Amino acid sequence: VAIRRPGKTRLQEEKYHAMIGDIRRQCFRANTPEGVKAVLVNQFAPEMEEAGTPLAHPGEKVWDWKTQEAVYVRPTTTKFRKAEAAQFVEFLYSTGVELGVQWSEPALAVYEEYREAKEAA
Repeated sequence: VAIRRPGKTRLQEEKYHAMIGDIRRQCFRANTPEGVKAVLVNQFAPEMEEAGTPLAHPGEKVWDWKTQEAVYVRPTTTKFRKAEAAQFVEFLYSTGVELGVQWSEPALAVYEEYREAKEAA
């Protein structure tokens, strides 16, 4: 029996993908959805660290012996804990607001649901 903190839910994953989709469509159309997600996760990780709650599974730098340079492997949302996924939703919302994103109905529903759950806790 292993005791550990709960991982994120599939519903949380669907929620933040809706928000990432809005950010990409409105601000970064030239980039792939995966590329925009990678950048957002890359920006999220240091914010969590600065807040004193670093990700449980942070990214890492590994040495490429052929090119003689460091390669950064970003944190993966697959390993987000439930609380980290909730913080990521908040991060996406504030980032989208800074970028002037007009949230779609699915993304607005995601954020409202998140806020209600946060207030109930």
